[in-house]
This record gives sequence, C-alpha cells and structure tokens, in this order.
Amino acid sequence: MTTFRIKNWARFQHFRDRRPPWIKLYRDILDDLEWHELDAVSAKVLVMLWLIASENEGQLPASKELAFRLRTTEKQVESTISKLSHWLEQTDINPISTWHHDESLVVETETETETETETEEKASPPPNGIDPQGMADLWNRAQEHFASIDPNIKIRKIKSLTPDRRAKCLSRIKNCSLNADNWECILNGIHNSQFLSGKTPSRDHPNWKASFDWVIDSDKNVLKILEGTYQ
Repeated sequence: MTTFRIKNWARFQHFRDRRPPWIKLYRDILDDLEWHELDAVSAKVLVMLWLIASENEGQLPASKELAFRLRTTEKQVESTISKLSHWLEQTDINPISTWHHDESLVVETETETETETETEEKASPPPNGIDPQGMADLWNRAQEHFASIDPNIKIRKIKSLTPDRRAKCLSRIKNCSLNADNWECILNGIHNSQFLSGKTPSRDHPNWKASFDWVIDSDKNVLKILEGTYQ
C-alpha cells in the first residue's frame, strides 16, 4: 500500500499536538511557480491535504480514507496526488514514526542516574523532547529497520555516543530546533535519497554513504536533508 506525507512538514509546522485548529500557510507560496501552475481543483485539494496531514504529524492516510475525507473517488485522489509531487513524498507502509514514542528516546527524567554531563544538559533541557542519546538510539533503530527492508543498504550504526558527538547533537538540537519528528524526517530522507543511502554513489566517492557523524557535523547538513536537497 502506497502512502504519502507532506514534504518538510517538521520544518514548516511545529505543532506539538495533533489536530491543531489551524495550520501555517507561508507567504512563499505567492512566488511558488509550482503552486501557480496547479489547476484549481489540485490547489484546493493540496490545502485540504495539509489540513488532514496536521492530524498525524504530516502523514497522510491511504487513498481510500483520503477519498472519503475529500468527498471524492480513489481514482480522482490518485490522479490529483500525481500532480503534487512538489509537496508530497512517498512513505513506507511501516514508517519509523512510532519509534520516537519509545520512552528511551525522550529527555531523561530526574529519577534516572545522572552523570556530570547529563546534569549539565538537564540544567537547560531542550523543549523539543529529544536528547543526544535519543538521536543515537533512533539512528540505530533506523538502520536496523531499513536494512530489514533492503539488505543492500548498509549505513553503519554507531557504537558509542562520544563527548564530541554529544556536543554536536546538542548544537543541532538547539540551532535547528530538532525534535523526534524532524529527526525522523532526516532518517527517512537519508534512506529515500539515492545519494545519501549509497544506492547511487557518486563518481568521486563510490563508497560514500551518509553517516551519523556527517549528519550532525553541521547545521547545513541537517537543513539540506530537511529541505529535500538530496531527493
């Protein structure tokens, strides 16, 4: 079953609760050529898809449910979606969106044993509900998940969250407003990218794949993945 989600949802929509009463509509759309080239029906449907996606962190339901919600037919939904690739991306039927609900991925509680470094982090806990250890755990689970789907994808898991890695993770959390949702988008983005996943290596770097260290090395790398640069 093919499902879709809104591209870059986590970057443009920052609601913590599902089913918000309203969504953000950015002025950039006024100068978006893709938007102006849409026919009236597709433009109307896109806005309704944004609203439906707000109920599930950017994820859209299957075409049958979409057809019901939009009061149209599955055939019409599929036809319209084919015109909206600028705003939609295909997702796996078993997305990794449930991973970040695991208690081990949220910021640690005061009842847990604290090291000196962890105590410093908790002095100013990130408001977005994920810490460096959560990013590392989610990364490793993503590699297991996608390797089970395609054995040819062999992006390495990490064995240790070193002080350097921890510091870089904290910088990305702060500077890029990372949370579990858009970190998940990054992981999906890596494995949906022919280049980042190593499915289509470059001539100059035939064995290169996106690594944990490469992703967290700079704000630029994080934002480029979130913005769909490598899709």
